[in-house]
Formats: sequence, structure tokens, C-alpha cells
Amino acid sequence: MQRFLSIFQRLKIQTKLVVYYITFAIITVAAVIYFAYTQATQSLQITVEDKLNTVAELKRDSLSQWVDEQQRNAVFLASLPELRSLSGKLLNSELYIQDRDQARGELTKLLNVIVQRTADFQDIQIIDLNGQIVVSDIPKFVGTFQQDQPFFLQGLSKTFTQTFYYSDLLGDTTLTVATPLFDDAQKRIGVLALHFNMKRVDRIMHENQELTSEAVKTYLVDSNHNVITNDPLILAQATSLRSHAIDLALKGQQENSSYVSHDGVQVIGKYLWIEDQNVALIVEIDREIALQPARQLAVNIGIVGIQISIMQNGSRLLYARSMRQFPISQKDN
Repeated sequence: MQRFLSIFQRLKIQTKLVVYYITFAIITVAAVIYFAYTQATQSLQITVEDKLNTVAELKRDSLSQWVDEQQRNAVFLASLPELRSLSGKLLNSELYIQDRDQARGELTKLLNVIVQRTADFQDIQIIDLNGQIVVSDIPKFVGTFQQDQPFFLQGLSKTFTQTFYYSDLLGDTTLTVATPLFDDAQKRIGVLALHFNMKRVDRIMHENQELTSEAVKTYLVDSNHNVITNDPLILAQATSLRSHAIDLALKGQQENSSYVSHDGVQVIGKYLWIEDQNVALIVEIDREIALQPARQLAVNIGIVGIQISIMQNGSRLLYARSMRQFPISQKDN
């Protein structure tokens, strides 16, 4: 340090001035860059969090609307005169077996038509009061008992939604809406169960991508840390998802924060627990991508500041050299 000071003291006055100016310029530009980057980062963080909040609210509302719609569909199907009449014949033990088999065949055709009208159905089942499947769009399920399933137990007395659970029967994550089934005489004869795949859920999670930006990732996680999706590629690679946000969301908490995602990427995210659907909703964006405008602003300020400093110091240096060319007497005159 002393050596540097001694060398500096031996410099000419013009050189010392240039060093002063350069040092001052560097400190000034660095301070401007730091404060501009800090303010821009804070503003962007708030803006991004507001955007993630909006996305999360839209996804939650869309999901709830879809579930409500399926409940109305279940009630509507259970009230169809043809479905009630055929179900009454099938589950009437006093009728001949031929009449009951005929009713079963017609019911199977009817359910096939209903399933083919939408891609959301995984299966539609008619279950008797003992919990046995008597009609299904998937023939191998006929005869299987579901008497211990919550959707059957609750569906005997009211319309009930068993949300996002792994079905051992279907071998996949599903959502089931069950409602009581009556015959033409208003006698309770069983349960109508509608099992839904996750295709519509995937569309809800990825819709309006052009508005939310491809960098924003939205996904659902069940209580067992499994991602809820219908994408076979994701399911083939899927493992239990673990992150600070997922763990807190599954505990019923919600917040905006920066954290490391389950992929090991630093993100800004919104996480919350949707109690009605028994699922956690996670909305994330890569922090580096989100704050890129702030870094670009800092770089631009640095470039402009350096250019201005070079021009100022260059002009000062030229002025200092020009002053040396005049004699003292000429300066005095």
C-alpha cells in the first residue's frame, strides 16, 4: 500500500487528475448500477409474484368449475328416464334373468355412447346396494366390489366427489363423482359412479400458456407427493416430488417466495393447498428468467456509464495536454 502511495505521489499532476477522475467515475457507475439493479429486482419480484397469484387463482377457479360441472353431469345422467328404467329392471331380482340381461346390454350400450361423447371419462359404473359393479364401460370390472370405497358409501345418500386419488381398480389417478340411483318408482337401487381421467386437468394447468408465458410452470401434487397428470411420458418418469414449497403446501400453507424447486432450480413461486380438491397447486417461474430484465438494465447502465466516463476523461486529458503547450507568460497574458 505504501509503495503504491509513493508511486502515486511521484506522478505528474495531470496523471493524478486522470486517476482521480477514473476512480470517481468507476465508483459512481458502480453505485448507479447497484441501486438500479436492486430497485429493478425488487420491482420485478413484486410484479412476478402478482402475476403468479393471478395465475394460481385462475387455475384454482377453473379446476373448481370443472369439478362442479362433473357433479351436475352426474346428477343429470342419474335422472335420465331411460337410465333409471333400465337400471330398475336390471336390479329388480323379481324379473326373469333374460329381461335383466337384456337391460344390462342396453345399459352398456347407453354408457358406451355417453363415454364416447367426451374424452374426460375413464369409466362409468352402475353399482348395486351391496357395492358390486353390475354395469361398466370396461367389461372386466363387472362383478368387482367397491363397498369400501368412500365414493360408494357417500354416494348411497348424496352426490359425492372423491377428489384426486389413486384407484387400485383403474390403476391410475382419478376423480370420481357418485350419486344415488333411483328407479322409476323413486326407489333407491344403487349408485351411479363417474370416473374421470386427468386429461381435462392437464388442459386446465396448461391453458392460456401464451398469456402466462412458457416459463411459468403450473402443476398439481397430491397428498402422497405425486404429480397429477395424464401425460404418459411424465408418469413414466414421475417420482415423489419434494421441495420446500410442496411440503408447506401439503401442510395447508400458502405463500409467495423464492426457493429451490423439485428440479433443483432456483424459482419464484406461489404455492397453496386447495382443500376442496385435496391437492396442492404450485405455480413457478425460473428466477433467472424472471429477473433477466433487471440484469439487462444493469448491463446497459454500465455500458452507457463507461462510455460517458471515457468521453469525459478523454476530454479532460486532452485539455490538460493542450495547457502544457502554452508558455507561462502566454498564460499570464
